[in-house]
Amino acid sequence: MNNRTAHIAAIATAFAGTVGSAHAGPVSFEFEGLGSGQALNISVGYDGGDMFSGRVFAGSILHRAEDVSMRTFCIDPEQPAQVGVTNFERVRLDRGLMKRDFASDRSRVLAELADIAGDSIWSTSANSLNSAAFQVAAWEVVSDFDSGLGAGSFDFNSGFFRGSGNDKVFSAAS
Repeated sequence: MNNRTAHIAAIATAFAGTVGSAHAGPVSFEFEGLGSGQALNISVGYDGGDMFSGRVFAGSILHRAEDVSMRTFCIDPEQPAQVGVTNFERVRLDRGLMKRDFASDRSRVLAELADIAGDSIWSTSANSLNSAAFQVAAWEVVSDFDSGLGAGSFDFNSGFFRGSGNDKVFSAAS
């Protein structure tokens, strides 16, 4: 449930007004398709060993929850995409990341990123570059943010999460 809880955390936080308050309890998400974004390469690993390395879609995902169609973003690069209906536990963002180091700091930075990106990334006319940049920035924060280093820990070339293959996306995310 760790990955599923983390995945839904960003969605529940971003759409608390749309889907209801971010209280505990289950919610079913039905995959409807891909939103705006771009393809790029990522590597997710630890201690020099990759858990996953390959080409992925980075950007918004279309989901239906509680009869509401919405654009979402995955905050956990370790979770594979799934077609169909998946049940998640609805939690506050800081609880969704609690099994990671610096969970409350990462939650705060993730919320700040969403605020900086603005409402436009959630719209049907979202720019694919901005959506992809927000996605990889979120993955970087969730995977590698170190509050002791602050912005200095934001690096797509080192750490648990690495990305390449689309310089415009990574430049915009930086």
